[in-house]
Amino acid sequence: SVNQSGKFQGNQCKISKRGTRIGRRALYSAALASIRCTRNGTPINGVLLEYYKVNLQGKKAKVALVAIMHKLINYIFAVLRNQTPFELRNPKIHKQMFLENISQNNVA
Repeated sequence: SVNQSGKFQGNQCKISKRGTRIGRRALYSAALASIRCTRNGTPINGVLLEYYKVNLQGKKAKVALVAIMHKLINYIFAVLRNQTPFELRNPKIHKQMFLENISQNNVA
């Protein structure tokens, strides 16, 4: 795929080397840990494991893992922004809650 921004034309899909190495390594380790399964076969984070498996159908393994890293960083920033504890939700349930919240706001 081609990545373009202004006059820049990139033609490679690689993880950017911007930011700290330590931060990238920590995110990489957290992403690996979150898609792992326990010894009895239950996933540590079922939502991220399902997302990873869906991404593997069309992407290479490391590209799918970087997508997990991106999702983790989005979770971290959302927790910091909202000042609320993290709540692991299935995407279908989360979408349903979002739609109910919108409908309540439109009625009021």
